[in-house]
Amino acid sequence: MGFKVKDGVLFSEDETVLIQYPGGKTNALYIMPQNVTAIAPKAFYGCSNLCHIVLSPKLERIEDETFALLSSAALSAQDFTTKTLYRTEVYGQTFELIELSNDEGCILCLFMTDNKNTNKSGVTFYDSELPTAYYIFSKYITNSKEYSKTVDACKEFFDVSMNLIYLADMKDICDIAPCCELNDYSVKQFKNGEKYIHIEYNCEDLELLFKIASMYNAKGRAYVLEKYAE
Repeated sequence: MGFKVKDGVLFSEDETVLIQYPGGKTNALYIMPQNVTAIAPKAFYGCSNLCHIVLSPKLERIEDETFALLSSAALSAQDFTTKTLYRTEVYGQTFELIELSNDEGCILCLFMTDNKNTNKSGVTFYDSELPTAYYIFSKYITNSKEYSKTVDACKEFFDVSMNLIYLADMKDICDIAPCCELNDYSVKQFKNGEKYIHIEYNCEDLELLFKIASMYNAKGRAYVLEKYAE
């Protein structure tokens, strides 16, 4: 049997069997490819950074000790359903609010993409010819009031703030924000083979992130750095 590596994860050649998820990956959330039908023994052994796993809808077989030494949070949040709560476009930029939910609660994902990678200060990503895709994941939300408040804040952020903020500035904003942790910053490929810049964060407080983003736009980077940078 041949093998294939995708985003650091080892699969069978046809990508139907997930063989090994690397324990050193820092991602808190892993969304399994939808064509995976089986997971090998100890595939997630000791992956202590994982908090949530979205399983493939085609999954048929899970071998012994697949999730051995995995955190209890991940084990209690494996079966998610996904739906798009909100979608809008501003100046060629696309913004989506995606919910990943189960019976206990949900994770909110802010997905943002744009073909323009130059920000206001003239700083560019390392390949300015490539489109950029942001994935910002919230903490696991179990309180209905917190959920409603956060969803409303996300929609307002997309409708108001993103009319004023260059999407490329969002990496700088997330790097400054104490509530955000960078999970991935690399070049990946869309299904059609085209490359893009993939930027992924975990965010413990989306409302704080939105506050910092608005402040960044209104008062400038130096002000936000002085107030929030360690």
